[in-house]
Amino acid sequence: MPRKNESKIVDELKEWARNKNGELTKYHGSPQSRRGEPDLDGFVEHLGRTVHVKFEVKIPGEELRLLQKHRLNVYQKAGYCAGVVTCVEDAEGMVDDWVRAGKWLSN
Repeated sequence: MPRKNESKIVDELKEWARNKNGELTKYHGSPQSRRGEPDLDGFVEHLGRTVHVKFEVKIPGEELRLLQKHRLNVYQKAGYCAGVVTCVEDAEGMVDDWVRAGKWLSN
């Protein structure tokens, strides 16, 4: 099976979010923007909850840079469902775990 590139994964995640009554926006880095920001920012609805998400999209096998790890940790502490995803199933599982753990109650 051919490997998916990151933009294909992003497109699939955006479609998934639309199907979950949500929206994801692709963050495009530039020299004027803050480095290490997650690729996708937005929200989805899951189990009756609106979940604010920040996803760093990686092709399977790619590693996070230290600054990307830091940014995801900051967003998690601020109450976002934030993490690394390589496919829609990763995002769905992360959001489901987050809601079922009651983390939507914080912040």
